[in-house]
Amino acid sequence: MYTSLGAWCALGALAAMALMTGCAAAPRSVPPIDRPAPELRRDTRNHAKPITVWFDATANWERLMTREGVAAMMDKCVAAGVDAVVIDVKPISGHVLHNSRLAPKLLEWKGVPHVDPDYDLLAVAIDEGRRRGLKVLASLNIFAEGHIGSDEAGVARHGNLLDDPRMADWVSIDYVVPQGATAPAFVPATQGVRGHAMFVSAANREAVAYQMALLREVAAYPGLDGICLDRCRWSGATADFSPAARAGFEAWLGHPVANWPEDILRWVREDATDDQPIGDEAERTARGVEARFAMERGPLWQRWIVWRAQVIHDLIIEARNVILGTNPDLVFANYTGAWYASYYGEGLNWASPRYNPADDYDWALPEYQQTAFAHLLDHLYHGWYYTDVTEEQARANNRPAWASMEGTARLVDDIILGDVPVHGGLYLFQYQGNPELFRQCMRAAYDGSQGLMLFDLIYLEDYDWWDEIPRTFPERKQP
Repeated sequence: MYTSLGAWCALGALAAMALMTGCAAAPRSVPPIDRPAPELRRDTRNHAKPITVWFDATANWERLMTREGVAAMMDKCVAAGVDAVVIDVKPISGHVLHNSRLAPKLLEWKGVPHVDPDYDLLAVAIDEGRRRGLKVLASLNIFAEGHIGSDEAGVARHGNLLDDPRMADWVSIDYVVPQGATAPAFVPATQGVRGHAMFVSAANREAVAYQMALLREVAAYPGLDGICLDRCRWSGATADFSPAARAGFEAWLGHPVANWPEDILRWVREDATDDQPIGDEAERTARGVEARFAMERGPLWQRWIVWRAQVIHDLIIEARNVILGTNPDLVFANYTGAWYASYYGEGLNWASPRYNPADDYDWALPEYQQTAFAHLLDHLYHGWYYTDVTEEQARANNRPAWASMEGTARLVDDIILGDVPVHGGLYLFQYQGNPELFRQCMRAAYDGSQGLMLFDLIYLEDYDWWDEIPRTFPERKQP
């Protein structure tokens, strides 16, 4: 069951004492390796900007489990004018699809076993990509180490967090009012119901060291063009309240938190508060939170937001140095959502360090500006998960103007200030049955950013939409 407030507070105090008495921690920041960003276009003459297709590991399980299957998908990419592919080699369960000395391999998905336990998807993808001139990047879900499961999708709860005893102390902890409960509780990710992924704590140095070792292993693959971080973040605004996170925050503050965790956030019955709740009822329900309760900011909330973003900023520097220290020719990329107004909940400040969010958002202290990391990346894959093309359409549909292709392009220009090439990313499922809207949004994302990313291969296949790419971009002549 869920852990009581008192028990976790005691654990947090012990962790803080350990930290202050000499437990090893990463340096707060390290200068990033400085060099020009590598090119992603395979045809620099005819392609003004790169187009990338994401290959999700489990969604395309049977398509990608043979060399012939990978080759067929890459042939379709080339025919459609695609420049690069991102291969998901560490899905959210924490299992991997390359031959690893560190992590267990994914050998079965939804009852379908792999045809070859020794098959190395990454090595095959690199080989087949190079034959066709496609750039091949590997993606790893950094702090995801378990799949929450879905009865509807026929996926059981599984993952490294459930199987590997050493990870028990790494687990991320949410502070929520669970559905059906009448009081808040600390809920480990292994018992959570929110989203799909079980997270480990970004504040736990053992967990971080493991992820960095995996990045180093993947970066050593001959012929690889780059690595894209995914889920290199906290799981959401209600995490992480693990002992490691408490210890890290209190060390950063320079003093203990007097009332943990209420000085950061507290839960109240929604009919008993005049404060503006963080997140609406639908969002709280989706996160596994009892809908009758609202989350209020405590007096340390803004400091907590800065610390969490600083942790991720420093981890991005650490990952960059690990990856480029292994192979300085690799592309270093990140995949984030584009909804900046609420993305502080994940601790990802994808802005330019020249942009000050405190000028525009009430949750940001001036110090939050120091956690920006756009300038540390070669490329940023950006989730533009919207179905309105123009700002006017968004407003007409009672959505903020930025929740459109046009609005997000404007937001990105104002916040990133040209510090990194941004690739507007579309979630193709949102356009199911409407290829015309898909084409409009592709065009708008491509024109409004420095590249286009299509998530995911499965929808190009299932909807038979490969031809929609050259139809949308007739100017991209095929060599």
